[in-house]
Amino acid sequence: MNASWLPGRKLVVAALVSTTMLLVWGTAFGGRSYGPVRAVLRALPYGDKVGHFSLYGAITLGLAMLVRTRNQAIGAGVAVIALGIGDEFRQLTEPNRNFSLGDVLANLGGVSLGLLAALLISRLASAMAAHSP
Repeated sequence: MNASWLPGRKLVVAALVSTTMLLVWGTAFGGRSYGPVRAVLRALPYGDKVGHFSLYGAITLGLAMLVRTRNQAIGAGVAVIALGIGDEFRQLTEPNRNFSLGDVLANLGGVSLGLLAALLISRLASAMAAHSP
């Protein structure tokens, strides 16, 4: 996984930091309904699962594009999954939150798609570089 084809790694880092901050900001209100991201997601059918899938996928894609090898990308994906599972168990300690296997599965789906997208992007970039004069 080599991001050297990007205009700069700063773009990937900025996207990763922005996505992570969005995740933190959207969930930092302890389950109360006034979280800005949460309010939008609650208006969508299965919005909570869409949010988990999208954010964990974006975080994984960003991390996978920053590392150099496929194994490191898989390791990043495993770390993001561990983060998601840990966050779900953490919610057991909060009165207004609860553990959700559906959220864990949505996180896993997002991580899987993020890894797949990173692999495809990397292969496409390598193929384009090999065919350029």
